[in-house]
Amino acid sequence: MTQLALDLSASLRARDAGIKLAAEHAGDDWMARAVADFVAFLREHGPAPLESWRYDWLTRRNAPPASHKAYGAVAATALRRGLIRWTGQYKPAASKKTHGHPVRVLAAVQQG
Repeated sequence: MTQLALDLSASLRARDAGIKLAAEHAGDDWMARAVADFVAFLREHGPAPLESWRYDWLTRRNAPPASHKAYGAVAATALRRGLIRWTGQYKPAASKKTHGHPVRVLAAVQQG
């Protein structure tokens, strides 16, 4: 029997590389606008999963990114910059394609 070798460090490096690549494909201008809009959305609406903002973003006829993976890069960028935080809660995803898997609930960090 072959045992699966798990390497958390390699996994995290691959995640970070993927986030960087998605952000680069989206472009600096798109990412800057999206991060600012996501933080504003959380300040206005309160804690919510990323998909709630994504739906709002597209409903307002904003341009989608070159890859859907850039949405995750928006949250990762805002988290890394200390603009938002995870509330410690999960919520079932509402998007049909996700089959209700748990997603993080995020909140804007209080300005002050």
